[in-house]
Amino acid sequence: MGLIGAVLLFFLFILVYVMIAEIFTVLFRLTGLTEEKAKFQVISMLTNSGYTTQESEVIATSKIRRKLAQITMVFGYAFTVTIVSSVVNIFLALKKTQIQHVIWIIGILCFFVIILYIFQKSHWLKKSFDKRIERIGNRIMFGKRSNPVVILDNYEGVVMAEVYLTNIPKFLESAMLKETDLKQRYNVIILLIKRDEGLIEKINGEIRLKKNDTLVVFGERKNIRAVFEKVEDKIEG
Repeated sequence: MGLIGAVLLFFLFILVYVMIAEIFTVLFRLTGLTEEKAKFQVISMLTNSGYTTQESEVIATSKIRRKLAQITMVFGYAFTVTIVSSVVNIFLALKKTQIQHVIWIIGILCFFVIILYIFQKSHWLKKSFDKRIERIGNRIMFGKRSNPVVILDNYEGVVMAEVYLTNIPKFLESAMLKETDLKQRYNVIILLIKRDEGLIEKINGEIRLKKNDTLVVFGERKNIRAVFEKVEDKIEG
């Protein structure tokens, strides 16, 4: 393999590596972790750097997170070997480097830096990517009738979460909020609703939920999951 090919392959793997990290971060968020904690866990596993016993308990106490962790670590080992191999190929090819090759390498480097910068800084692009992964991951992990529930913040078991209604629970379907027992039985409070026509901030009992609404809710995580995800197995941690 020539130098340019080795460099191109190296940066391609780096780009895929970043995408994989984002995908697994989204999947761990679906299990009830905040963005910050999910990203920390994923980076630790992909880089095989490990973490403290206290942090590892977050993974060890949940069956679905343990499975995700195993898959993440397999990807981490595979990419580590691949990237090291690419670096070795680059150094082996350096002996035959010519000036035009250096120019090509600089160009490739700039291209990939721009791509990574756009992905990291473009809020719309990242959000669209994350939403697609949320839907696919949620369907695989929790079933077709479940709704993606992403934890925005955690207050020792009481959380603020974002719920995307791909399927409306039967007891909420076509009913005004005051006709449901959402607050009385589950103690789940809807803080706001994002709908195509705009943001609904003043939540009253006359509102009916619609498919594809995005809800920001507050309550115990297990109760939010019981209402919107319809999953029998409870996720610990």
